[in-house]
Amino acid sequence: MAKRRRKIERAKRRTGLAAIPLDKFSKCRYYFYEEIEAKDKSKIIKDYIKSNVAKKDSKIILSLPDDFFRASDVAATVFWYNSDMAKTQDFLDAWEYFINEYLPGKKQYALDRESHISQVVIKEPSNVVPISPAQRVAEKVDREVITHIDYMIDDWINGNETEIDVYNLCISNGIKGGATKQIKDYILSYKDELEGALNNTDPELVENYNHVDKKEKKRRINVFQNMLNDLERIKNTTVMQRRARKQTSKSADKQVSKIQYKNADSDFKLQSINPVLIVGSKRLYAFNTKTKVLKKLIAMDVGFEISGSTIKNFNPVESLEIALRKPDEVLQIVLGRADKTIDEAIGNLTTKPRVANGRINKDTILLRAT
Repeated sequence: MAKRRRKIERAKRRTGLAAIPLDKFSKCRYYFYEEIEAKDKSKIIKDYIKSNVAKKDSKIILSLPDDFFRASDVAATVFWYNSDMAKTQDFLDAWEYFINEYLPGKKQYALDRESHISQVVIKEPSNVVPISPAQRVAEKVDREVITHIDYMIDDWINGNETEIDVYNLCISNGIKGGATKQIKDYILSYKDELEGALNNTDPELVENYNHVDKKEKKRRINVFQNMLNDLERIKNTTVMQRRARKQTSKSADKQVSKIQYKNADSDFKLQSINPVLIVGSKRLYAFNTKTKVLKKLIAMDVGFEISGSTIKNFNPVESLEIALRKPDEVLQIVLGRADKTIDEAIGNLTTKPRVANGRINKDTILLRAT
């Protein structure tokens, strides 16, 4: 009788703290930023403070709310890395900062906060200045996005080629079109400096960036440009997601109740518009993320109607479907340019268009209705 082959149980993929890269501090730090949950970072920082800081001081620092520890990726990395890893220069620099400035700063902040709270109790309410919604949004953008851009630039200075996903940072934190201007202006300030140094238009910038070679300058400019493209995509998507007109909302809601479509796609960094906007519109652009096919539908005079997951009342002669070899370039035009420019871009594609159908499925992003 032939021997039965013994089954080999494969090791499970390690995740979380168990999968942290141990060969380099910068990799470890970036892993904390990308993969480790906020509650785990907070626990690492608090555990270190409890074990290594004098009891009196640790009690003061730990009186701060949990949110004061959740956002510090670098602090969590340093305090975790210290217990298991060899000391490299970039680690030692970070360690010196967090021991000499971060922990004392947290202590002083806690003391100031406690003093401030006690003062507020005896002050008249009229002296308390409320924070405006715009200020809250600006602080959120600074905390959730711009801080990570600063981390990335610090890594560049240390010789790494770190990149961050600004699109998903904004989407995951609910940062929409109007708030992206703050991020855009911040990125442009660095991009303009690099371009000035690269093109020799400003002697002072040339001197400031003389330690960065030409290839690296171009790489950094390209990273910033990709970020700006992502921000423009978020801005355009926000504009498309406006509310439908009142006179069509009731019938439109009924028409779209059974439509199947893809709400968002992280690979192509796309979000669908509200399908209610399709009803009565004259043009629809949709993109199948699985087949990479762009669908352009042109409506008859009365505008589109929807039945189930099918778009009806479109002109089969003027409508088309076409495969995209470079989706990012074309989709950027579809989302942000006029219909005439979009038609020209589609006309310049080398792939052959085909007759369109009105079917929408679970892989289809609803890009734009006009």
